[in-house]
Amino acid sequence: MVPPHRGLPDEIAIWEILIRLDIKALLRCRAVCRAWLRATSTREFLVVHHGCQPTLPILSRFDGSVGHRTLDIIPLDHQTGLVPADQLHSIARLDGMHLLRSCDDLLILCTNNMDDRHYAICNPATRQYAPLRQIDDFEVSGMYLHRSTGEYRLLLYPWPARVRNAELPHGLHDGCHVFTLGSCEPPRHIGWPEAREVMFETNVLFRGSLLWYMGPENIKKDIIRVFDTTAESFRQMQAPVLPGPGETNLFEMDGMLAMASCNNAAANIGIWVLQDYESEAA
Repeated sequence: MVPPHRGLPDEIAIWEILIRLDIKALLRCRAVCRAWLRATSTREFLVVHHGCQPTLPILSRFDGSVGHRTLDIIPLDHQTGLVPADQLHSIARLDGMHLLRSCDDLLILCTNNMDDRHYAICNPATRQYAPLRQIDDFEVSGMYLHRSTGEYRLLLYPWPARVRNAELPHGLHDGCHVFTLGSCEPPRHIGWPEAREVMFETNVLFRGSLLWYMGPENIKKDIIRVFDTTAESFRQMQAPVLPGPGETNLFEMDGMLAMASCNNAAANIGIWVLQDYESEAA
């Protein structure tokens, strides 16, 4: 690696060149000198660098040849939808853990042993890793950026299998809790015990809210449960009644909220798009 050119101002090297590099190249450049390491480790740089990177999905796969699970970045071809095998970029190796939630560049990992469950947070871009002992007695339902404070937070619910062992004050075993990543404080109780129904379901982060589809098999009616990540409160909205039974998932498509129902028996897929999210008009 060639040392930084003496005639090139740091302002240009860092904020015009390094800020545009992909993660792999940036990690290599951090080894050039301590000044670059310090500059590229600041919160300001990491936030701006993240905004310059393309949004790519993450694939969790088990490598039987070595006996561990890896996380790979998938560079999808938006025209064909194919993934070139030689372009999979491994970003983490998981030994005894699996990917549970993700938001921006942060990954929440969980141990595979359900009887002795532990959590950890990982930032593959900076190769930083830290255990989250404060939330061992909780189920992680969602992860989000609280925009008014700039804090990353976890939406939690006491884990039924271990709640009797949790050192929670009386009355706080029911309802949701919020934990701020990086904080030394215990999870904060926000109530909403009825939200227990969404704790183990898949959610999607859309326009500053976490959303869960709750079909007839869960609560006898079709609704979408919405958690406002700014106000940190729940509400619900009416979901469409898609024809026939099947697995249903929420996702974002071209800036709109969409829902797909896949019926394997009938070999068909129904897709619904909410064109006006504010007025809930499909």
